[in-house]
Amino acid sequence: METEGTLFPIPVYSYGLWVTNLSLTPLQIERFYNKRSIAENLIGAGKNQMAFGSMLVEEFWANHALLQVAVLAHNLLIWFQRMIADSHRWKERPNTVRVWLIYVAARLLFTNNSWVLTLSASYPYQQEWRRMQDRLAVLNL
Repeated sequence: METEGTLFPIPVYSYGLWVTNLSLTPLQIERFYNKRSIAENLIGAGKNQMAFGSMLVEEFWANHALLQVAVLAHNLLIWFQRMIADSHRWKERPNTVRVWLIYVAARLLFTNNSWVLTLSASYPYQQEWRRMQDRLAVLNL
């Protein structure tokens, strides 16, 4: 409701337009297209962030398996963000997480019978990385 500078509250509306040949009531059409738009947003995110559209092969079942693996990878990334990352990273897109976390200049060394990851001295998120390592260490996996 818009109330500032008015004598009476003025309702604020949002408008949409659908052109269709479906023989449904206006309410049914609105519900149908709203569900479809949510699915299209998820598909768009998958194509742009998880490479859904670039891994096509000749066989349907192979494409189906690749899609399922990509969805699993996406879900694991979301789980990782919620369990390990700082809360301000929870809504990051997969491409951002890859740049921030995976494409990092570092060395993995095996010394004293253990693996040690040494980050580049210029990596700006070293403290955040250490907090993630600490959270990961206490998980019972």
